[in-house]
Amino acid sequence: MNYNTIHNNPKDRKKSTYPYVFWDNGFSEEEIKVLESLGDSLEFQTSKIFADDGMKENNNIRRSKINFFQKEKETEWIFDRFNHIIKSINDSFYGFDLNGYEKIQYTVYDSENQGTYDWHMDTFLGKNENETDDTRKLSLVLLLNEKGIDFVGGDLQMNMGMENNAMTVPLHKGRLVAFPSFLIHKVTPVLRGMRKTLVIWVEGPKFK
Repeated sequence: MNYNTIHNNPKDRKKSTYPYVFWDNGFSEEEIKVLESLGDSLEFQTSKIFADDGMKENNNIRRSKINFFQKEKETEWIFDRFNHIIKSINDSFYGFDLNGYEKIQYTVYDSENQGTYDWHMDTFLGKNENETDDTRKLSLVLLLNEKGIDFVGGDLQMNMGMENNAMTVPLHKGRLVAFPSFLIHKVTPVLRGMRKTLVIWVEGPKFK
């Protein structure tokens, strides 16, 4: 493959695909407060899942509230920051052929209904909602509040082929995790408080 940058640890790029990688301190404490405040100010909708006959609510699988940041004057700095992080992570660890993303999802999992999202992958297999869409290739989750203080439960887990022994991703406030969108993962039920995140799915041409 062709790399766009020179890397000072070239052997790192030859290893197996990482199940996930971290980016810490991408946003300051004050910036995280701004992100949370902006998300809370937007109108929420109930999350849905993709089904054969379109988007559907399914509380047995997914229970959360969502809204979206669009790129505009007020949020342009957020997209610029994420764009830098995404390019750096992809250049260093994945080397996927990426195109981009249109919006950022703000997601709240609430203990009032034990907010959760059962096993799923972010990549659409088969026919998707729009045949002209690119493929989701890289998923990113930024945790905006503190596990164990602001919420209990809400673990991000990865199914590495052993669902009964899933890998729990160590997250804390301000940490971003990136992983291939085809990896099966879930968010366990939130038992107390509210778990708040920003989520991005970066698209690109079909894998080859």
